[in-house]
Amino acid sequence: MNEKAVQQVLHDLGPRLKRFRMQRDWTLKEVGRRTGSCYSVWSRIESGIRTPSLEQILYLSAAHKLRLDYLIGPDPLWSKGPSW
Repeated sequence: MNEKAVQQVLHDLGPRLKRFRMQRDWTLKEVGRRTGSCYSVWSRIESGIRTPSLEQILYLSAAHKLRLDYLIGPDPLWSKGPSW
């Protein structure tokens, strides 16, 4: 994976996390409760102001009951994934 691909994954992560949250009808406060973090942290992550740590991604993966590779990997809805 090159630097450009890493930056693309990080750029796409916030909107993807928001989409997963909204599909579950969860508020940011609910995500915070399920992950043990303040909801404002998740708000900043979803808006792209902050990049989540690996620990936060792991907690979020568990809260959503999603495999880590599904959470941060290529979007399954892309017609053509990134060239890793």
